[in-house]
Amino acid sequence: MKRLALVGVGSPFGEDTLGWQLLDALAATGMTIPGWDVTFSKADRPGPGLLERIREQDAAIIIDAMQSGQTPGALRVIELAELERLERPLSGHAMGVPEALALGRGLALLPAHVHIIGIEMGTGLPGGAVDAALEMIEGLISQ
Repeated sequence: MKRLALVGVGSPFGEDTLGWQLLDALAATGMTIPGWDVTFSKADRPGPGLLERIREQDAAIIIDAMQSGQTPGALRVIELAELERLERPLSGHAMGVPEALALGRGLALLPAHVHIIGIEMGTGLPGGAVDAALEMIEGLISQ
């Protein structure tokens, strides 16, 4: 069986809980994917600790709240190449998801397949988000 880590990233404050909310909603569906052992975990602003949650997995999907100007509640797949183009300084004091993944890539600690699902802040977890996320996840791991 292949191993898939679903990691909800966030914090216990405000709309930064959206990644956790979506992860909990996905887990509550009893989500199973044939051929995959799926694990669910929440990470509170994990920094480099994110790497421990996803290493030794065949694939990882990180679910996180985002502010990109899209419609509140919109889901979007963000690929690693897109994260690399962001202009952010690498700092051990403010290491977010992009920086942690860049570090993981540099240290060869990332799974073969890593994807990010962003959920736009603004209204909380909208109806239909779980079905849309399930469809995205199935599409991502079938690639």
